[in-house]
Amino acid sequence: MSGFARSAVSYAMPLAALVTAIAVRASGLSVNQDSLNIRIIIRALSSAIMFTTIFVVLDHAEALARRVGEPYGTLVLTIAVTAIEVSIIVSMMLHGENNPTLARESVFSTVMITSTGVVGTCLMLGGWRHRKQAIVRQGTSAYLAVLIALTVMTLVLPTYTRATDTGTFSAAQLGFLSVLSVLLYTGFLFAQTVRHRDDFLEGQAHGVSTRAAPHESISASALLLVIGLIGIVMLAEQVAASIEDALVAYQVTRPMPLLGH
Repeated sequence: MSGFARSAVSYAMPLAALVTAIAVRASGLSVNQDSLNIRIIIRALSSAIMFTTIFVVLDHAEALARRVGEPYGTLVLTIAVTAIEVSIIVSMMLHGENNPTLARESVFSTVMITSTGVVGTCLMLGGWRHRKQAIVRQGTSAYLAVLIALTVMTLVLPTYTRATDTGTFSAAQLGFLSVLSVLLYTGFLFAQTVRHRDDFLEGQAHGVSTRAAPHESISASALLLVIGLIGIVMLAEQVAASIEDALVAYQVTRPMPLLGH
């Protein structure tokens, strides 16, 4: 894709997602629209625009991350990805039959795919291309320590609690672990951005700059990032309806919950 076409898409897609979402809501065409043809067209268009916008938004988030530099760039990417994932999960939970374990199963899947598939692929391709890779042990250890602690508390510990049904927390337990998780992640952010920020900087040992090119506009990337995220969140309802209805149409049975049994 040429530079002009890439730039045009990066500007157009976030705006298209927001305009489409507003138009669907303003016209009163809900996910329960009676006309099957209209419903299919709306959902297909919404899905295509949303998934394309996701890649464009992540590109803006990456440009913004390069512009602000590390370790704040990582936080920008984290917030963008989390907002997209949460919006889709919530929309899936609100549409169709009740599935209270969907959020936990989605987080479990994300952790497994990221910590094994994505990281493993990056290590393999990096070793293939560079032969030898420099890894900052302190920063990597901090990431893994927080990830393991949060994963065990939220995904493993509920299986062994006895105050309520298996796989769930009581109100007191949930409140305590929520506060503990916030404190743990806050401490990690403090270490990442203030106390031990050098442990989370990449490319310093090789003199690689993590700044963006001068022509990249931080204000434009930030604005388009926010617009795109709003559009994705608003379109997620249509996409969730499409997925749920497709599962019903193809008679795909809902599997047993992975956790809590």
